[in-house]
Amino acid sequence: MLLHCWALFVLKWTLLHHSWNKRELWGYILLGFLLFCGILLSLVLTIIFYSLALHVSKEKSYTSTLLLLNGSVVIYLFFYTWGVLIDLQRSDLVDFRKMLFLPVSLPMIYIMNFLVSMISPIMLFALPGLIGLLAGFYPVHGISVFLVGIPLALLFMFMMNAWAYYLRGYLAIIMENKRRRRLALVLLPLCFVVLGQIPALLSHLVILNKEQLFEPQTISKLFPYLLGFDAAVPLFWPAYGIWSFINGASVLIVMEIAFGLFMCTLLGLYQGYISTLNHYMGVRSDTHTPLKKNGAYSSVTPPVCTSRRLPFLDDDTTALTLTFYHSFSRHPHVRMLIIMPLCLGLFFLLMYRTGAYGGHLTGEAAWIPVAALVWPFLNFSIFLFNIFGADAQAFSALTLFPTQRRKYFIAKNIALAPFVLGLSFFFIAASAVLIWAPVRMILLSIILAVHLYLLFSTLGNYLSLRFPYRINRDALRQPTQRLRMMLVGLMSTLLVAVMVLPTSLCMFLDRSYTAHSDVLVKNGGLLGASFLLIASLIVYMFTLTLFGDQFIAKEQILYARLHNDRE
Repeated sequence: MLLHCWALFVLKWTLLHHSWNKRELWGYILLGFLLFCGILLSLVLTIIFYSLALHVSKEKSYTSTLLLLNGSVVIYLFFYTWGVLIDLQRSDLVDFRKMLFLPVSLPMIYIMNFLVSMISPIMLFALPGLIGLLAGFYPVHGISVFLVGIPLALLFMFMMNAWAYYLRGYLAIIMENKRRRRLALVLLPLCFVVLGQIPALLSHLVILNKEQLFEPQTISKLFPYLLGFDAAVPLFWPAYGIWSFINGASVLIVMEIAFGLFMCTLLGLYQGYISTLNHYMGVRSDTHTPLKKNGAYSSVTPPVCTSRRLPFLDDDTTALTLTFYHSFSRHPHVRMLIIMPLCLGLFFLLMYRTGAYGGHLTGEAAWIPVAALVWPFLNFSIFLFNIFGADAQAFSALTLFPTQRRKYFIAKNIALAPFVLGLSFFFIAASAVLIWAPVRMILLSIILAVHLYLLFSTLGNYLSLRFPYRINRDALRQPTQRLRMMLVGLMSTLLVAVMVLPTSLCMFLDRSYTAHSDVLVKNGGLLGASFLLIASLIVYMFTLTLFGDQFIAKEQILYARLHNDRE
């Protein structure tokens, strides 16, 4: 038993050591910056919790103390839920399926993977806030508040990690079924969207009802219900236990709460272990594949028809375009990039019109159309700037086609156009309805959207030849090189900000000089947008042949980079 545990520990250390050796200097710099931001945020929350706890303990207010403890639990749950959604992308340290073939203790494997999953930045950054909160109660209630608060908080963290680990394992089982995988890939980004907007929604509701919500009579009436809610919901048992001890409850009540947290932790671990073991042992299979009558496996996906004709395109370009379009339409990341902007955009527009952000800003007719144009291009920059990243597994087949290489770029750009331009036109229509934009503004926005797509396609074709990398199809299995993806996101954001400057200038000219007497000055925005459209079209057409020749010269290099980039 001990030898097996030591072998697993050595394996864990070796895997971590190899993963860190693969990082480059920029990775360490970015990791250090993120670590600094996390430590800074943790220290700020520690000071805030200490000050609030010291204040409410001196006032000896039962209600304020319970609200502070509940607030600290809610803040931890908010950040912890973000961590769980991100942690769903991480695989186990030791593959449970492979361990079934070895004479090792399976419960030990499960417990070790669980303990490794507990080591997360959320938990480490939450410990200073916990110490600061308890230190605020120390001057009035003494050292006993630490002896009660720290065990309850640690048991609470173990309980949350046990059920989160069970959720991660159950989701991994679901993801092995293709149909359920598609549903999960749609629901997961919606969870990110909803969770990210909960603070704004709650603050908006508080602002609308602040006169009734913060009245002493209202708080005193809601206090018994809040106390009963804390006693009934296990998530708030640590707050209820600390509050009860501070207000003179016996140690037996605290021990009962600790025992309840411990039993919830064991129940989560037991459920996770049983479901995982049953799945891998074949007791319950969630990956059933339908069979035909003759016993052969049937395909649930109809074949893609590439024999259609698209106007103004030859047969080769049409076939490539339809193939790339169906590939993009089935890519999980593309679906997320369509769903998330729609949900966030509609939510922001609704909150903005209801005054959640402090009323309507001045000059909304100038900045809303620009924001509507930028958003889709910013979201799809991962595909626009890396057009071959989604074809890493099929790139070798592309190089064998006897087709002009310039047609690859044309087909890729046209295949992405329905997603990017379709989303752009939707936001243009939504913003036009929101601000009652004139037809002139709508026409200007459409021209600039086409110009931006040609500009992004030209730059993206160049970057795809210079900096290719693999884009993983599995949206719940994030690449191990997360720091590289963060750097790609930062650089893409910077490029988008620079590339939309001419677009913003055209919007500004059209709004500022609409009433000017000179015809040229009055139509300066439209003339500038038309010039940008024509210039971007000329540059795009001129660079197609150039990039096609470079693609021929770099085929082997591109294949090596995409094939060796194992995420």
